[in-house]
Amino acid sequence: MKLLRILICLFVLLVTAVGAETLGEAVEFVAVESQSVAARITPPETWGQETALADLRSLIKEAHTLTGALSGNDAWNLEERQDQFTMAVRQVRTSQVMLGATEQRDLAQVLEKAEQVNDRLKQLRLRFDGMAATVPGSLAGTPLTGGSDEIDGYTNIADVLTDVRWARELVASLQAGRFPPYGFGFNTPNNLDPLRVRRTVQAAWALERALTTERVDVARTIPEWNEFYQEYNRLGYPGADSRVRRLERVMERLQQFYGDL
Repeated sequence: MKLLRILICLFVLLVTAVGAETLGEAVEFVAVESQSVAARITPPETWGQETALADLRSLIKEAHTLTGALSGNDAWNLEERQDQFTMAVRQVRTSQVMLGATEQRDLAQVLEKAEQVNDRLKQLRLRFDGMAATVPGSLAGTPLTGGSDEIDGYTNIADVLTDVRWARELVASLQAGRFPPYGFGFNTPNNLDPLRVRRTVQAAWALERALTTERVDVARTIPEWNEFYQEYNRLGYPGADSRVRRLERVMERLQQFYGDL
């Protein structure tokens, strides 16, 4: 009986996962439905329709371009494409009032879906400090809706590895020393010891190697995490700039994950 209940739960979870709308599907919906509305007002009969048609074509173009960016691994390109997509959505939201009631009703669904896409991408960018596109696999297959706990957690080892690498890069970028380099300029005062910085970076490398071992059991990487976290805590006061704040957020996520293990 207990086995039957487990099998039923697994089946429900599988059906839910299969039926969940993805980011790629949502962006495709925006493109297809926008094209449908654009076809109804082609050729335009008024100046208002002409303006709305131009904005719709821009949205269709940006939706297709965003689809390509979701399948790539260039984080900066994805951010730029999302910005362009958002701008196109705003233009359509402004010009749609010059269309008929039917077209406005259909575009309301398009704009709502576009906002869901933007919200989800913002969540992912916050989760990975702007580097979500570097996660192995395509973001196009990421569910459009994610639970609030997912933003602070990880779905697989690749997600953990992304944050570990990001933490290592942030630690390596910290500038040790109380005074500005070469005797001029400005530097955020801190108590960083260059040796401590190097030891923390080395500990991060050790954790990365442990996480990239073939058929790795993430629980077996706890010792490497403990070493990395101890070295991080020994750094001292690293300053208070944006890099430090990003590092603190990443380390908090990792600490929560390993603490749960």
